[in-house]
Amino acid sequence: MSDQNFDPMKKVRAHRDRVEAKRQRRSDEWRANIGIGISVVALALSIIALWRSW
Repeated sequence: MSDQNFDPMKKVRAHRDRVEAKRQRRSDEWRANIGIGISVVALALSIIALWRSW
């Protein structure tokens, strides 16, 4: 009777979920790095603007 709950796709789905989670985390890190880069550039531009206005 244990044939019914044997799902050959379960392992494939679990692996796919893990791969998807890893890809999601990588894209989140990428987005965070872009945000940091943009804020650093904005900070540098505002410092330059302040320095120029003196």
